[in-house]
Parts: sequence; structure tokens; C-alpha cells
Amino acid sequence: MEFATALEEARGGADAKQLREWLSYWNQLRRYAAAQELGDRRDAASVRALLGAVFSFGDVAAVEALGQIGDAQCLAPLLTLFEYSCGRPQQLVDTLGRTIAGFGGAGVTALLPFANTRRGSWALDAARAPTEPVRRASAADVEPLVYREDWQSRLLAVELLRCCVDPKAAAPLLARLREDPDVVVRYCARQAYLCQNKRL
Repeated sequence: MEFATALEEARGGADAKQLREWLSYWNQLRRYAAAQELGDRRDAASVRALLGAVFSFGDVAAVEALGQIGDAQCLAPLLTLFEYSCGRPQQLVDTLGRTIAGFGGAGVTALLPFANTRRGSWALDAARAPTEPVRRASAADVEPLVYREDWQSRLLAVELLRCCVDPKAAAPLLARLREDPDVVVRYCARQAYLCQNKRL
């Protein structure tokens, strides 16, 4: 089956039940088309089927669809897969990290234990990605990171506060980070503070 044909069938009126069935097919094109369409539809009833495709086949498209749907029940199983993702394709691991980070404060906090692992840089890069869900993280979500002992967490807090939805709430936290003992955190916090002041 051609990829274009699979997409056309998925978008051409296939109901959600049929698309969920496609997620269990061995045909990768069918699964991709189904995941993409269900994600575009934000079909929350398809979360379990999409998780099945992720765990059974490692489908990146299914991970992306779960991120589009944004159902909080996805976070724990996606984090479990991320935790045991050694040996899996880097594209899948990167997509998992970005998707988990896309859940905002809860997702970012969940990624922090991996900061000092082999996948740490992927997790932190994902958390810093300028996706809309992360941009909407509140200062209250980010505040616990400000007081962590490891500099990676505090640097991550700076990046999230830079694009925080409420500049006034972010300002006192950035002011604290401007005096951080780590020179990199301190420098980035000062730049972020100036950036946020322009929005006030």
C-alpha cells in the first residue's frame, strides 16, 4: 500500500473505531496514517489504542498523536517507556522526551531524574523546546526547580521562566536565579530577566 493511499483512506471518512483497529496492523503505513488522523482529531477515546501502538511497535507517530491529544493519563506510561528506552531508536526517545515535556510542569518535573543519565541531554533539550504546552507552564509549576541543588534543574527553570505565561509571577524567581552560584545559570537568568521585563 502506498503512503498517500493510506493517508487518503484515513482522512476520507474512516471512523475512529476503524482507525483504532489499524493501529494493531502489521502494516506500518496503516498505523502511521491512523495515528496521524486520530491525533489531528484529538480523539481522547483512542488513547489506549495509541499507547498499544507505542509499546508494541515503537511508533513515533502514535507518540506524537498522544501529545496532540494531551490526555494526562498518557504521562505515566510514556515516562515508563522513556525510562527503559535504552537501545531504542533515538528518534523515538527524542519524541518521547518532547511529548512528555509538552505536558508542562508535570512533564518537565518528570524528566528531571534523567538529567544526569545518558539520555539527560535529550530530556533537557526536549524540555527546553519552544512548544506551546511548555510555553504555557506557570511560574508555580517551575518554582520547585529553582530550589534544586543541581545546576541543570535551575538552568531548565530559567529557560521555562523565560517563556512563562505570566511575566510578573516569573520575575521574582528570575531575580533569585540572577544571583545563582553557577555562572551559566546566573548569566542566562539575567538575559531571561531582561527579556521578561520587556513584556511587563
